[in-house]
Amino acid sequence: MTPDSQAFLELSNLVAQNGIRYFVEPQANRSLVGLDLAARLSLTAYVCESDGNFSPVSARAFPDAEIYEGGPLTFLREVLPKLEGPAYFWLDPNSPTHAEEVALIEEAAIGKEWFLDLKAG
Repeated sequence: MTPDSQAFLELSNLVAQNGIRYFVEPQANRSLVGLDLAARLSLTAYVCESDGNFSPVSARAFPDAEIYEGGPLTFLREVLPKLEGPAYFWLDPNSPTHAEEVALIEEAAIGKEWFLDLKAG
């Protein structure tokens, strides 16, 4: 089984078990894997592409997705208020440096804050 097939199976199980409606990827890094998974599962996708030159490629390939450009933390703060239910967060630094590891921790913290607000609300 390929890694993409394994990721699809795992994500499809999570979606089915938890009623997930949204796919959020703060750092796409010129990759369409997450968008493909979201499209195949009919999830509303919000993706941040750090490379502005690649954003049009993502938008053409997945016209139903909302493609943002810029930093992941700004992206999360803008997108999270739009989510009205369970979401899958694809937090995946492709080539982790110390700065990316710190950003990943910050992304997770913002996601946790959103979840707690959603749960309380």
